[in-house]
Amino acid sequence: NLLHPKVKIIKLSIDKIGHFTKNKISRVKYVMNNYVGDNYLNVINKFHKNEVDEIMHLYSPKIIISSCPPFSGAVLGRDLSLKYNIPFILDMRDAWSHWSNNPYPSYYHYIQRKKIETSVFKQATCITSVTPQLISKFKKTNPDILDSKFKLIYNSPNFQIEKSYKIIKKSIAEVERIHIGYTGSFYYRPQSKNRRLSIFKFHRLFQYHATKEDWFYRTPYFFLKALNKLFENRPSWKGKIFFNYVGKTESWFDNMINDLGLKDNVILHGYQSQSKVQELEKSFDILLTTSEKVINGEHYCLPSKLFTYLLAKKMIFGFVTEGVQKEFLEKSGIGIVFNPDNIDENVIKLENYFSSSFENNIELTEFIQTYDSNNTSNQFINLINDIVENNNNLALSNSNQSEKSSFSY
Repeated sequence: NLLHPKVKIIKLSIDKIGHFTKNKISRVKYVMNNYVGDNYLNVINKFHKNEVDEIMHLYSPKIIISSCPPFSGAVLGRDLSLKYNIPFILDMRDAWSHWSNNPYPSYYHYIQRKKIETSVFKQATCITSVTPQLISKFKKTNPDILDSKFKLIYNSPNFQIEKSYKIIKKSIAEVERIHIGYTGSFYYRPQSKNRRLSIFKFHRLFQYHATKEDWFYRTPYFFLKALNKLFENRPSWKGKIFFNYVGKTESWFDNMINDLGLKDNVILHGYQSQSKVQELEKSFDILLTTSEKVINGEHYCLPSKLFTYLLAKKMIFGFVTEGVQKEFLEKSGIGIVFNPDNIDENVIKLENYFSSSFENNIELTEFIQTYDSNNTSNQFINLINDIVENNNNLALSNSNQSEKSSFSY
């Protein structure tokens, strides 16, 4: 158990969340009036409001911390901070008003959510987030919020990463097979993209995208396309290079590998346990990572798979767009970055890589310190202590001022 024995966990049931979307009319109301982004706050306010107040009175917390998403937690944190006049740390791990899973029903809905986001940011004593790109997005959306409120604390794995290791790379002529692996989901839904492109349904004319992201770039298409062209240049390599996918296979993926003529070069492992996934990652020669494309912006979330990839101590191929994942690969030196939009250049890079032999000494001591869990935990603990201490000093100062005022009478 990672929790201290004095940590008290109080769970509030969200079983009644379906109460707000129990029929078609209520679902329409939810979509048209959902300015926060989820329904959890409605459950708390309707079914647990008194219970929350009792908890606050019973434990008298010195500080509130809301980690989001879900974004209802941000609004609840703001409201409790206002009601009980205590500091509030907002821990933002994804975009809020610019979350792009689905379009807004209208531009008006975006403006309303943005207003809520800004009001929460104003109340927050401090806003932590996990990448510079995400903080930049928050600042751009909320220009009235002080820059000093934002603190960068990177995500970190809950395991130790070896600080230095050696990658021994043999040329394709020296090996029987080369296995490239990808683990996890691609989070791509072609039907969602098709719905966004269609304007035949009247209501879609009013929809608004605060941030446009192309999740087709998250798929292995651009890597597989380059691999297909490589095999055209080097037909003898087709029997030596294989792509392994560990995860749930969607129908679009089957169609993709068939269209590219790579059915015999793709090995599907299906969904596996975490231990099996790590075992497979260590067995592959190369690991693949991809990222969605943010239109007129930068990719802003660092996937946790990069940390498990580091455990495997293998070369990483990054078919990634501009943003934090590209920076991670370049600064760490653990992989090769490919521009998904430049297939011809990628074919040349792949050909040069597979043809060569080398030894690469990976040195992560300085780089990985930023992501060390002890380091990031201490940053967060120090932040909490500083805020609580400042608040105590402020309360003491106000108390002293009150006493002086009383003596003046």
